[in-house]
Amino acid sequence: ALIKAASKGDSELVKLLLTLGADVNARNIYGNTPLMRAAYKGHSRTLQRLFEAGAGPNAINEHGNSALFFASFKGHLEAMDQLLTAEAEVNVQDNYGETALMKACEQGQELAARLLLAWGSNVTLRNRHGNTALMKAASRGHVDLVKLLLLQGADVCEENRFRKSALSKAAKAGHE
Repeated sequence: ALIKAASKGDSELVKLLLTLGADVNARNIYGNTPLMRAAYKGHSRTLQRLFEAGAGPNAINEHGNSALFFASFKGHLEAMDQLLTAEAEVNVQDNYGETALMKACEQGQELAARLLLAWGSNVTLRNRHGNTALMKAASRGHVDLVKLLLLQGADVCEENRFRKSALSKAAKAGHE
């Protein structure tokens, strides 16, 4: 019930359920917590209630995703800021080696990427295929993100496990 209330952003019901003894760090069958569901939907008020009740910002689900990962993927800046302020790990990698920055870049979430970078997100991390955030942004044609990542020290010539660089990925996808 708490996970569903958090997902809907019903902060009053969340407060009531927590008062009645609901586990703030409960998990569904996928390992998602109420905090993860609220972050995915960008429900900042609900996130605050969950933090006040002791929700942990660094829990991960069965895929290795954290609440910050979900908020970044969707570009929920206020939720991201709350999570980062609560000491969410900015460079955590999921089971595939993906980071919140990689997902933000893949989805074209420039403001989310800027926020993650301001909190120390590492542009050189690679997923299990050797792809970086720069490669993700380039393959999707997100030019402003590519420029941002280059200014942050990303290397346009680096290659992944398949000997593909950000440049070759952009070209293959039809981006100049």
